Amino acid sequence: MNYRAMAVLLAAGWMTACTVGPNYHRPAVQTPQAFRTPDPLPAPQAESFADLKWWEVFKDADLQ
Repeated sequence: MNYRAMAVLLAAGWMTACTVGPNYHRPAVQTPQAFRTPDPLPAPQAESFADLKWWEVFKDADLQ
């Protein structure tokens, strides 16, 4: 098969690959009038691991 025929077949396939059809109608989407926001999250009670003192976290005699 020569390159010209391959290019024509590839172009024809590429141009028809995204065809939807003549009778396609976009579906109606019902959107709400207003969006609800979630309640604010409570403040975190626990400290961050980065804020903890490393010698209290590991409690290893060799590290002390």
